[in-house]
Amino acid sequence: MIAHENVDLVIFDCDGVLLNTEEIASAVCVEALAGLGMHLTLHQYAARYSGRPVADAWRQVEADLGRALPEGFREKVDARVLQRFSEALEPIDGVVDVLSTMKGPRCVASSTTLDLLKQNLARARIIHHFEPSILDRKSTRLNS
Repeated sequence: MIAHENVDLVIFDCDGVLLNTEEIASAVCVEALAGLGMHLTLHQYAARYSGRPVADAWRQVEADLGRALPEGFREKVDARVLQRFSEALEPIDGVVDVLSTMKGPRCVASSTTLDLLKQNLARARIIHHFEPSILDRKSTRLNS
């Protein structure tokens, strides 16, 4: 059982922490980029483009390619990623055990849109560990 008296709240990131979304999206991107002549391993792709906003990653891909991506390319990749999520989205190994034994308040915060975040958590069968404490990029933005 995981319990710490001095912890008021545990905030989980979603992509790559709770769910294998990054693994799936990276695999789809590697496949798509190979079609443009950019051949990368998953490790090379992750090291170069993961962990940054999607728009920034695509700008870096264009810089590395030395040309703009074809019209509609990003939309096709996004659609394929969502399709693969519906086929293969799973919690990261050990996450279900941690969530099941964890005591105390927790939430998930992500830069993903709220609708997609909830859909992904539900698809992976872990949404019940977080509802109603699910925060997206809009709800996590600090207001001054």
